[in-house]
Amino acid sequence: MFIKDEFSLLTQKIFSQKNNLSKKKRKEIFLETLRKLDIYENDFTVFTIAGTNGKSSTTHLLGEAFMKHYKKVGTFTSPHVLVVNERIKINNQNISNTAFINTYKAINEIASLENFGFFEIMTFIAIFFFKQNKINLCILECGIGALWDCVNYIPHQYAALTSISKDHEKILGHSYLKITKNKIRVADKTKIFFWVKTPYKKINSFIKKYLQKNDIQDYCFKTKSQDFFKKNTSFANFILQKMNQGKNIIKKYNVKYRFSKISNNMYVDPAHNTEALEHLIFKISQKFHNKCTVVVGLNKEKKWKPMVELLSKQLFVVKYVTFESPKSLQKIHNVTLTSLSEYLQKTEPETVFIFTGSFYFIANVLKYVNDNQHDSY
Repeated sequence: MFIKDEFSLLTQKIFSQKNNLSKKKRKEIFLETLRKLDIYENDFTVFTIAGTNGKSSTTHLLGEAFMKHYKKVGTFTSPHVLVVNERIKINNQNISNTAFINTYKAINEIASLENFGFFEIMTFIAIFFFKQNKINLCILECGIGALWDCVNYIPHQYAALTSISKDHEKILGHSYLKITKNKIRVADKTKIFFWVKTPYKKINSFIKKYLQKNDIQDYCFKTKSQDFFKKNTSFANFILQKMNQGKNIIKKYNVKYRFSKISNNMYVDPAHNTEALEHLIFKISQKFHNKCTVVVGLNKEKKWKPMVELLSKQLFVVKYVTFESPKSLQKIHNVTLTSLSEYLQKTEPETVFIFTGSFYFIANVLKYVNDNQHDSY
């Protein structure tokens, strides 16, 4: 069997796996498997990052900076946009299909992965791949929250909390306090904890009390910047300075798929919740003075109505479309939406387009652009 075919079959199998056990049982068997794989206590430094927005950006920015000091730096992020390999990198290079397959097989020879879901399996592949390649440091991004997130079960010396806002509320809760109580658990048993001061006094007070109660050394980053990119870059630099890595300061924000230009007149940014969308609106007014068309593909499983309401108040043109995914929202106010491909076939090349919404939607946009590079787009 060709590697490409074997990789495709394996990833399809992993994507389809579910873990229907209770949270406590899932944690128990995850920790047991870590011990079997001899990766419960690692020979390398682990830095874990949680938060609502800015997790992936902070992970990538720190990864780039730490590469100037360490020989091998691993990063584990989610979700991916085009290929699942994007999630696992060493020195900013995606894990290869061959390495992915071999790592999965090596793990299965020691401990079965049949009882785990997709994200847990990806976490095992990442951390075992890092161990096999004798990295010096890895930065791990939590998936949802921290309390019951398997990434947070991996012992880590450093941790960071980037932001607190509303997303995944069915899992994390509907109030900022409930969300904070979940995400703050990334600080447990860490050597040093870094966090961004929130706009909410009650939340900041809770975080401070939690850290004091658990005797956790912390550094709080304070900023009033509305610009996510500047905020994330400044927070990453704040962390570097506190870790005596000030000489590796980050001078420019450069994170893939974040307000990124993908063709002469097209930009993408996966603003998939209200806070992220507010920032995108700020960037659009700053760069284009609202003279553009924002094309939106929404995930029907998310809280999309507040996003539609927010966009209805803007001066720029907004167009909602469907995309190839069972998660795609098909109707708004009982009006059936046009498909992405159908809409793009009728657009004017002079128009500036900003594509935003679900990560699944951004993947569709990138695929369309790649498949139609011969066109003016």
